Amino acid sequence: MTGEAEAAPFADLLRAAADGHGATVDLDDAAQRDALVAEAATGADVIALGPVVPHTSVLARLLDELSAASLHVVSEAVDGVLRRHLVDALRTRSTARPTIVVVSADDASGSARVEFDRLRGETAELPVVWAIDHIGGDVVRAEAERPRSSEPAGPSSTPIEQTILEVAGLSPIALLPDEVAELTGVSRDDVIATQAASPRLAGVAHGAVLVTGDAAGSRATPPPATVRRAIAHDILAVLDRRGVAADLLAELALAASTPDDPLAVRVLADASQALHDADPDTAARYGLAAADLITGPRPQLTDLTWRLLPLLWQTSRSADARELIARVFSEDGRSDAEARALWWLARLEGSAEDAVRHTTHALTLPGVSEATQVKLLAVHLRLLSTLGRRDEVDALLPQAISRAARLGDDESRSRLVACDSIRRFYRGDYSASRALAEEAVASWRRSGAPTAEWMPEMIWAPHVELQLGDAATALQQLDDLLVDLEGRSQAAARRFVHAERSLVLLDLGRLDEAWDEAVLATTLAERFWALPPGASDRLQAIALSVRLKVALHRGAAAELHELREPLAADTPPQSEARARLEWWRFLLDEAESRVGASANPDALDPVSWLDPADDILIARALLRSGLTDALARIATWTAHRAAISRGHPLARTVADHVAGLTSRDAAQLTQVADDWARSKRPLLAAAARADAGILLIETGERSGLELVESAHDDFSRFGAHRDAWLLRRVLRGHGVAVGGASDAHPADGLTPTERRVLDRAVLGSTAPRIAEELSISPHTVTTHIRHIYAKLGLSSRADLMAWAGREGR
Repeated sequence: MTGEAEAAPFADLLRAAADGHGATVDLDDAAQRDALVAEAATGADVIALGPVVPHTSVLARLLDELSAASLHVVSEAVDGVLRRHLVDALRTRSTARPTIVVVSADDASGSARVEFDRLRGETAELPVVWAIDHIGGDVVRAEAERPRSSEPAGPSSTPIEQTILEVAGLSPIALLPDEVAELTGVSRDDVIATQAASPRLAGVAHGAVLVTGDAAGSRATPPPATVRRAIAHDILAVLDRRGVAADLLAELALAASTPDDPLAVRVLADASQALHDADPDTAARYGLAAADLITGPRPQLTDLTWRLLPLLWQTSRSADARELIARVFSEDGRSDAEARALWWLARLEGSAEDAVRHTTHALTLPGVSEATQVKLLAVHLRLLSTLGRRDEVDALLPQAISRAARLGDDESRSRLVACDSIRRFYRGDYSASRALAEEAVASWRRSGAPTAEWMPEMIWAPHVELQLGDAATALQQLDDLLVDLEGRSQAAARRFVHAERSLVLLDLGRLDEAWDEAVLATTLAERFWALPPGASDRLQAIALSVRLKVALHRGAAAELHELREPLAADTPPQSEARARLEWWRFLLDEAESRVGASANPDALDPVSWLDPADDILIARALLRSGLTDALARIATWTAHRAAISRGHPLARTVADHVAGLTSRDAAQLTQVADDWARSKRPLLAAAARADAGILLIETGERSGLELVESAHDDFSRFGAHRDAWLLRRVLRGHGVAVGGASDAHPADGLTPTERRVLDRAVLGSTAPRIAEELSISPHTVTTHIRHIYAKLGLSSRADLMAWAGREGR
């Protein structure tokens, strides 16, 4: 025994367990095990976990079917399905009656140890005693190590025993004696007698029949595959009749299935439905297996497909979804079915340009129901909005919202209202945008649809909160979304959340975290949506914009150089994406002292940004470059937006900041700094103080030095090394000595992720190994290593190892 229970009699253990104090005990001999079972006969239930047939991995749902004194048997591999069912069963049992869970020593170690520890952790507050059985495993090992021969096993291997082994050995769940009798034709009494006498069969008087040895190896010639499949199918029918849950029978259904087998199709489809939330990947696998069994034109396949597509969508199985859609469409040529298939294809596309072609075609089909048309319009208009095709959105959106409201389709209405909120935001009508964002959230909640289905509109309400409300609240909303998506294979949805989260962290001045979140969002887009780096639509642009702005603030040469490729991506002429990328190329040129190398700002019109404060970033770069005409156009645009917003604080502060730069008004910029501070935008507040201070210095006002020094200290604290360096030049030019990044240790400039990569790289880990340990892509690891080399002044792995030796790492 272990812990406080080491010397306690079993009766005391059970009383303590009944009071909520569970324990773990070691059973070192058969007498101890028998004593524990005997003591439990009147005061507890006993469950045994293995040892059983090696391939089995699911829980026998016998807890409510056998008497309390029986030995309830489950499998040796304590996997996720078993754990969920066992924990649920233990939680629903009477707290006044403890449960003893007997685990073979083999099951409590090795590959099953992690799941076993999870089980104990999840039942820590329950009246459960875990008993580690060091005896049963010896029987299994002795059986496994016994020499095989071409003859049947020894004298104890009777024909009845062989028959029972063949059947029970194929069942993933321990069979009851009555069931074995039905499946084998052996009488129930003979089953129980053989079970009691056989070293390969385990159980108690009226308990389950449990195979403890290698059933397949107990015969010189195992039954043919067709016979094994037939037996497995009979077992499936028996267990289904018993009422065993479908998710526990699914693996057996796979082994026993044949085309158009209604039992296997139903079990697999039900298992897929049961695991939809708890284990989406496994649920998708079972659902696809059920679809594969259905041949020919069947309404059943169509029904299964509509239930399965959301699961395939959220687990990023786009190829499987397209193949399934193709099957359904070939079997059901109705316009409505084709339109719904195209609706799903559009949602499965990573590229907005490709997706909008699907919805456009679907909306031209004759005979499509109004309900399907509204669903199509909800996705179609979001795609058009994402691509910046405003005129088309304006023409279609009002009527689409009215139709969704008339049909009572809250899910589609939520998407459409969110689209309207986005439209108003980009125009500067911020008050209407915020009200519509709240309405979209309320409509989605009324729909009852899961969070992951609200992709990508789910990030819009936090974005509005970030821009028009409070950044800390927006961050909490996004963190709540991640918690909701955690552990549900929702990488496709998490891409959008991480991208928006990077934007929030940037606004809060947390540059290192913002960069890491943006890189993660980019990696997920590449991995699950097959999207190349770029900014062809607004959603894809979020992460890239954060990486660019962080690189501009930090001034890291490697980071800036890395952004050249995605910023050179090809985009349609006259598109919003083209204008967006051209402005960003100008910012990159300016940071590298190459103004005009790849973009001419004098030829660019202002752009509506996802973050309106980006106009300030551009205005400051234009001012440094002496491009006054372009600066004047930005000032006119921001003033126009402030008027449209009816003086909203965000629009007014942006306009005042640009106006202060244009008119060289230090007093106005000082007031703007206070406004940004009240809005909790620390980087912008520091920028406004710096702008005001520089203007005062230029007019001979020494008070400006204090403003510049304060801004320098803030930029240094946030890790905005380039911003701080620009201000150090001003301060030192006026006799003010300040320290900077050059005074710090080179490794201090590494981001948290770069430091984690560095720690592993100096130990000799390869990029693939580091990627696996940090759950990022090898490409991302390679990028981090390039940044590490640049920041530490290294050029090779040999340099890195030498540096590590000098630093004592």
